[in-house]
Amino acid sequence: MTEEASPRIQFKLLSSLLVAWISLFKTEGDNSQKDSPEEVTVSYRELYQGNFLRTVIKQIYTRNVDDNIVTRGARLDEAMERLTNWNIIMKSLKLFYRDELQQVVTMKLPDILRICRDPEDESSYADIRTTILLILGCAIQCERKEFLIQQILSKLNSEQQHAIKDCITEITDSENTEHVISLETQVESLGITGKALYYHLNRVLEERDVYIEVLPTPPFLILCL
Repeated sequence: MTEEASPRIQFKLLSSLLVAWISLFKTEGDNSQKDSPEEVTVSYRELYQGNFLRTVIKQIYTRNVDDNIVTRGARLDEAMERLTNWNIIMKSLKLFYRDELQQVVTMKLPDILRICRDPEDESSYADIRTTILLILGCAIQCERKEFLIQQILSKLNSEQQHAIKDCITEITDSENTEHVISLETQVESLGITGKALYYHLNRVLEERDVYIEVLPTPPFLILCL
């Protein structure tokens, strides 16, 4: 695995508004007080490794999620840490939408195995963008939303603010069920049979997630470094 992403991926990264937004978390509490997000844009490696995104989520969602990093020798350290990071990221996001917002994420979730195996793949880039979009949805609806919204207004220029507003609408629009649906509004509109089927399906999905989390480490991770 190469240390840096390809020039094409690097260019797409630097031109991504969502990355400009999430880079603001890198300077939160930084005494250097950078004036523009371009000066402190996170690297693509920081994103696909998952450590930085986990740090961001901790600032948004304080509920404890399993933080144990499993290591099995120096050669597997980075691969195992990356996979563990992404498991925690996705688990935290699903818990936040379900428990804090009473919403279910209906959009196709990022393929964390592909991100860990081949972060330079175009699909991995799209999956990381999706992850940041989901984090944005959490940020502007969490307990710190006033501070985080003010951060957008004070540190992004007007053009970026309008663009990030479109991203916020994309992930929070209650009429757009392609991304998330509200449990309260959607479930209440179902009949008795519909509700029973819904809760059964929800339980099956939760059991699937638990099963995936306890699967042994995929063999390809041994070769990904």
